[in-house]
Amino acid sequence: MICITESGFSELVIQFIITRNNDELGELTVSKIAHKLRISPSHLYHLFQSEKGVPPGKFLIMIKMLRAAMLLEQQDVPPIKKVSKKMGFSSTNYFIKIFKEYFGTTPGKYREYIRNKSWTFETLAQIDPIRYIQKGETEVENIV
Repeated sequence: MICITESGFSELVIQFIITRNNDELGELTVSKIAHKLRISPSHLYHLFQSEKGVPPGKFLIMIKMLRAAMLLEQQDVPPIKKVSKKMGFSSTNYFIKIFKEYFGTTPGKYREYIRNKSWTFETLAQIDPIRYIQKGETEVENIV
């Protein structure tokens, strides 16, 4: 049983999120995380928010966006609609909107940009998502 009053609870949640494969991540929601950890979604929200200063849902979206970026870097690039669905978005247009909020460009333009630049997901992986979200940055180039 998990002791949810211990410091570091948010680290457990982060590890749970980032260790999911893409298919599992796409289906993951804050409610599903809470259910798995046997706590209420509101309690999960409170603990994560108080430890990290960021809502767990916003963190989850950030990880999904980073994974989407990673998928878009593959040699055999899947269509954007497929990446959108894999990350759990029912609307490709909404996925594109959220992706643009995080990266300052559309997934299609990002894919083109990656092909012509030297940095890759490994560069993006060095980003501290919590710091990135807290700063309110909207473009990867602002922190890379």
